[in-house]
Amino acid sequence: MGGLGADSRAVSESAGVAALIAITVLATASVGLSVIIAADGGDGSSFPVEFQYSSDLSQLTVFYDGEEEVRAGDVVVDGPAGNFTWAELANVPENRSIAAGDQPVFLNEGSAYGDDVAESEVIRVIHRPEDGETSVAVWNEGGGEEDDDGGLPGDDPTDDPADPASATGVNP
Repeated sequence: MGGLGADSRAVSESAGVAALIAITVLATASVGLSVIIAADGGDGSSFPVEFQYSSDLSQLTVFYDGEEEVRAGDVVVDGPAGNFTWAELANVPENRSIAAGDQPVFLNEGSAYGDDVAESEVIRVIHRPEDGETSVAVWNEGGGEEDDDGGLPGDDPTDDPADPASATGVNP
């Protein structure tokens, strides 16, 4: 008999098993990486704005701080009072470009936003250009109150959930 022997067949089966294991590991890693990237907000791009909060005025001021000009109608501010374009908040045309150093927008009861901003509220600034990728900036992403030790309620084993005094304070 001049065919392949049992030794050759064993090597082929071992190589096949190794290849299947490698493919499984690669597939699992790529799915895991996709989930991590998706949970992180896609490409991780953040819209370049600065937030400044005044507790005396219950007002959040948002400054655009990007290197490139963007269209005011492509920037949306999303908060508990609703969704507003930068153009609406700044009282400018939708097609006007905004650049770093331009007049900021104010979120308070007296502005187009129409409501005061509490320190515990979450505000998102979303840039959705017609021909590009969406980017987001978030103010107060935790959205929760700090407790008296400067952390979130429940992060300290001495925090007593039944004691309201152990979960007081505000976010910076």
